Amino acid sequence: MSLIDQLISSPSKGLDTLSSKLIYIIIKNNVEADGWTTISVTKLGRMTGLSLNAVRHNLAKLIKRNLIEKERSKEGVTKASRYKVVEL
Repeated sequence: MSLIDQLISSPSKGLDTLSSKLIYIIIKNNVEADGWTTISVTKLGRMTGLSLNAVRHNLAKLIKRNLIEKERSKEGVTKASRYKVVEL
């Protein structure tokens, strides 16, 4: 089953809005060799057209529902965090 098919059929898994699906796809499609994606809330906002608060809300929802993991930057809160997709 393709990623798109999985996302369409996954509202019960926590990917219940277009915004959360879009952020999940962006993180999944920008994975680095170590399995993590380094991206800032600001960049996610620019890529999705969502406000920073909406991006933060959707990231928190994805983390709470165990769809992504977050590793905070060791360089401080203003730097990009790292995210890892938990496979559906």
